[in-house]
Amino acid sequence: MTARIPLIALLGALLTTSQATAGELLLSLDNWLSYESNIFKRVSDEVRDGIYSVVPTARVRQNDSEFTYDVAYTPTYDVYFNTNQLNGWDHNFRAESAYQPNGRNQFTVDGRVLNFRTNRSAFGDPGDSPGFAGFNIGRVKRYEAGLGWSHSITQRLVGRLDGDFQQIEYTQLDRTDSIGVSR
Repeated sequence: MTARIPLIALLGALLTTSQATAGELLLSLDNWLSYESNIFKRVSDEVRDGIYSVVPTARVRQNDSEFTYDVAYTPTYDVYFNTNQLNGWDHNFRAESAYQPNGRNQFTVDGRVLNFRTNRSAFGDPGDSPGFAGFNIGRVKRYEAGLGWSHSITQRLVGRLDGDFQQIEYTQLDRTDSIGVSR
């Protein structure tokens, strides 16, 4: 009988559920057709084209009472029907998390990284040269981050303090980098 008690205790410990929860993995694949009436964003000599986009997404998230997070990566590949020089990838990475140690306080952190193509012509005024000679397929990188704290003063009154940061990097024409801080 004494040998059965440790065995039953071990079996009971193995069958006990854990307090930890695993994240949820979500995978998706979207696609769509679109039409652009002015793909080079010119004032004159507009070029129309159709676009087929393929958009896979990988996302991991967890939501429990104290800690939540949501992380997603979504690249997009665009195929232009007539203007193959514009085919390419755009990238979007996003992460959000929140920690709620008690029912009154919540701390949040979020961030995002975008890396996408710009389709702009160097010639924007009527009479300028049309075509690819003045065309620059540039890239924009955009970084965003945020921190926040909220406190429930009463059931109906909540105070919030947060801050955001943005940095934008251009690699096209004569544009310059930009940094912004808000709140």
